[in-house]
Amino acid sequence: MAAIPNILALDLDSTTLWDKHPDLGKPIDGIIPQLKALRAAGWKIVIWTVRDEPDKIAAKLHEEGVPFDYINDHPWNHANSSRKIFAHVYLDDRAMNFDGDTKGLAEKIMSFVPWTKRNPLTGK
Repeated sequence: MAAIPNILALDLDSTTLWDKHPDLGKPIDGIIPQLKALRAAGWKIVIWTVRDEPDKIAAKLHEEGVPFDYINDHPWNHANSSRKIFAHVYLDDRAMNFDGDTKGLAEKIMSFVPWTKRNPLTGK
């Protein structure tokens, strides 16, 4: 049995592409070379999104030159798993890191603000 490669579950809106809902925006500045570096290092990139338009998403990513391997699934997913896909790293604009310390966790969650709301970048 072949070894499982490192897998990145990568959010689409405001992480890979600017969120222009319902349309798909342009790539986030600098994301393409970072994804190319991961692929060169043997990582598999799985676009993990709530959008249910895999063909439209794939066409847009190809058009923009964004490297990826799969959308919302991959062949190394655990059998009988839930919707959550298996990955070594999950990258999402609305994610927080859990380091095992629960002290103040509720406050951290309640005060969380996505980077797009904190950052003065416009995405243009």
